[in-house]
Amino acid sequence: FLEYGNRRFSIQWLFKKGIEAALPENLFNKFISFQNNLLIINSINLTQKIFNLSEYKNIYVVGAGKASCSMAKSIEKILYNKIHSGIIVTKYGFLKKLKKIKVIEASHPIPDIYSVKAAEEILTLINKADKNDLIINLISGGASSLLSLPVDEITLDDKIAVTKLLLQNEVSIKEINTIRNCLSKVKGGGLILNSKAKIISLIISDVIGDDIKFIGSGPTCLSKPDYTLALDILERQWLVNYVPKSIIAYLNRKSKEEMNVEISRIHSADNFLVGNNNIVLDEIKILADKLGFITYKIDEKIMGEVRNSAQNYFELISNVKNNDRPLCIISGGETTVKLNGKGLGGRNQEFCLSLSNRLKDKDNIIILSGGTDGNDGPTDAAGAFIDSGIIAEAETKNIDYKSFLNNNDSYNFFNQLNSLVKTGPTFTNVMDVQISLIF
Repeated sequence: FLEYGNRRFSIQWLFKKGIEAALPENLFNKFISFQNNLLIINSINLTQKIFNLSEYKNIYVVGAGKASCSMAKSIEKILYNKIHSGIIVTKYGFLKKLKKIKVIEASHPIPDIYSVKAAEEILTLINKADKNDLIINLISGGASSLLSLPVDEITLDDKIAVTKLLLQNEVSIKEINTIRNCLSKVKGGGLILNSKAKIISLIISDVIGDDIKFIGSGPTCLSKPDYTLALDILERQWLVNYVPKSIIAYLNRKSKEEMNVEISRIHSADNFLVGNNNIVLDEIKILADKLGFITYKIDEKIMGEVRNSAQNYFELISNVKNNDRPLCIISGGETTVKLNGKGLGGRNQEFCLSLSNRLKDKDNIIILSGGTDGNDGPTDAAGAFIDSGIIAEAETKNIDYKSFLNNNDSYNFFNQLNSLVKTGPTFTNVMDVQISLIF
């Protein structure tokens, strides 16, 4: 491995190989099997359930997320002759050709009219399915935006406005999805409330903690909307005066009613977690161990405001001793970005830009941070990598890293230095990964 002589290549290779472990085709091969009409599903928490498909008249497939197309292609491969039809929605650019399942492309992370169209069509299919039918639901990161059906009191423009506001102001994905749950007809189990059919959900997690009620805002996980908490989040973030008035009025009214609301259900879905961030980290650790590194996996997820997280991360890796052997330190998570400037970038690129100046005197470290979906923010890069030479190279080109950092313009900084990580759409989504190689 060290004979490659190119540390930039080495760290990107580890990143991309790690992502391969979380591709839906590999996850489905690991957790799902079908033989003698029996569909056997395992999950990450080691639960297993067997479904006799001869008991169902029709099998439909629905789903939403950045990985949904690849998940659908994998389920077609497993159950092709059994599938009647289906509908899924994925992000623009994440399209794969399917044979039996209709695909709708929509916007992410901001919903659009096709997000609503997809939600309406999927909801119609689910509600028309008979009690003798089976619905296989495929959920992955991005579903919250891609599957969007606002409550009657809220317009799509209202939903778009509040989503943009939340994404620009350091609000965590769990807090964002708490608010989305309150404003949607399909989130928080709403997708399955009126279904008579048996429902199985296969889920790939993109949230810290892997709580299924937050993955895609839990369309098949029944949870009571917490209107009071949604208002508290907006107040805590000083956003109440900037959110559309229709949303605040709706949340206020519902918060007064919620004590009298009881959840009623005919049945619930069987939810199976088949992919998460740890699968990528474990694969990178296996590869790095084989290649001679002393490998450390940071158990605590990297989260919070990105610049503070970057500083804490650097202090953590600086305290690891290498004992005369190269180190590989891996971690995962998801940070938030406070947008003060008007530049182009994403949380992983900003993470690396925040660390760049700290590496000026560290000629033995290279760090990569990247999104496993291949898209970091609204860019065509998954993330970036940095080493001790990045600031010196910038200075020779008269590039002031501080001005780019202040303008949230990490993409254009790294693009000039050939330090972006570009994978293209990966068709999976299990949060972000950080790799540090210390020689």
